[in-house]
Amino acid sequence: MPTDLSLDDISILKKDNVKIRDFDNVINKIKKIRADGPNKLQVVTDFDRTITKQHVDGRQVLSSFEAMESWMKESDEILRGVDFDAYEIEEVVKVHGTDVRDRTKELIDRLNAAAVPVLVFSAGLGDVVEAVLKHHDVFLDNVKAETALPSYLDVFDIVLIDDQSMDVIIDILRPIL
Repeated sequence: MPTDLSLDDISILKKDNVKIRDFDNVINKIKKIRADGPNKLQVVTDFDRTITKQHVDGRQVLSSFEAMESWMKESDEILRGVDFDAYEIEEVVKVHGTDVRDRTKELIDRLNAAAVPVLVFSAGLGDVVEAVLKHHDVFLDNVKAETALPSYLDVFDIVLIDDQSMDVIIDILRPIL
């Protein structure tokens, strides 16, 4: 596989909503990932407002924790002292859950087909995160959800602003997978 790669080869990275701290560094990392192949790749992503949409129809959406918190507040009197199981959480997600970004299913399917592990971390509730992923049919064999991981602010090479899709990631992975 050729190692020549430039920003022109992944033109979506030139969009106004894609902010890159160091273009050369990003291109070099993509070249390295491409040279190493998908068997050495793993994807680590946040859940709330990264896999899930930030807003729908101009309104900010609830995070996984906020969705569950909202439902619990609405149901407080009924639920006092009552345990609920994973099935009930899945039912709540169907009603009060959140949308995933456009093309998330396509991305996770491609990663799964290439046996690329995906770690989804969240400060939210693990059961809710898993229920949302299952609801959208993206909790596949290669996906693992972790909660309460440390913050990774200020260490990412690419930050997307107001992007409701997986287009950038899919286009970055196009020459790799």
